Amino acid sequence: MADDPRGETRLAHLERIRPLAAAWHSSPEGLEWHRQHGRRDWGNREFVTRTCDRDGCGVEYETPFPDRARFCSTNCSRMVREKEHAYDVLVKCPMCPMMFWQNKYKHTPTTCSRICGQRLRRQKTQERSS
Repeated sequence: MADDPRGETRLAHLERIRPLAAAWHSSPEGLEWHRQHGRRDWGNREFVTRTCDRDGCGVEYETPFPDRARFCSTNCSRMVREKEHAYDVLVKCPMCPMMFWQNKYKHTPTTCSRICGQRLRRQKTQERSS
């Protein structure tokens, strides 16, 4: 293996044993090992009581991650992120020069206002009928 600069021998060995490893991990013996390993790792963790950082929530919760846990639930996390415009990007309206905030995961609205939206729909209807 030392004379193999690209590690092709090692890669071939890994390809050969990968199905064997997958079979062991899904066997009763492998599953039991994972079960015991999880208990051993999580059994010694200390849980810390924290208070949710979202304004108006104030729920106390326990977490094994005191340095990175800020919120009591995913809903509180999303509410804060939306308030901070974390998911928003500034885009230009296709009908006028106005810039507006749009969620980068939801591509609606596509225009800055209802009036521009109406103009855009009218324009698309005219393009389809021509």
